[in-house]
Amino acid sequence: MFCDLRNSYGLHTLTMRSILPGDNLVSVIRTLETIPSQNFLSSFTLTAIVGTFPRCEPEIIMLADWKTFCAEIIRVNEGKSFNILFQFIYRHNTCEIDEEEDTEADETPLDNHIESVVLSLLTKNTSFSALVNLPTCSFDITACQFFDN
Repeated sequence: MFCDLRNSYGLHTLTMRSILPGDNLVSVIRTLETIPSQNFLSSFTLTAIVGTFPRCEPEIIMLADWKTFCAEIIRVNEGKSFNILFQFIYRHNTCEIDEEEDTEADETPLDNHIESVVLSLLTKNTSFSALVNLPTCSFDITACQFFDN
């Protein structure tokens, strides 16, 4: 959901959610673009809910507009101390899995795969590299799965 923050000079913490695929960070980017360069923002959290469509693989996160997103975070940061938290929640739809399949046994490999995809995003995407290497930013990321029944 888009929010105009032009007049929110006293904003210190911003928490947003995005659905991937679908929104692909568009509303998050539009909101970040409204934050003035001179601001008090010191903490940003993005929760990306990934795989809301049946059988959508975690790799779908690679298609989001991370270049523009990272550029906006760097612009908003403007050299001040800044905390960034990314939470990637992979929504695994178990309704489509045969009842005979053992979903418990598949959880660990899927967790490892999700972590691998997120690590790939961080290391292979030059925009993320620039963001992660900002000297004034503390950066944390979590990745997990959520099962729909």
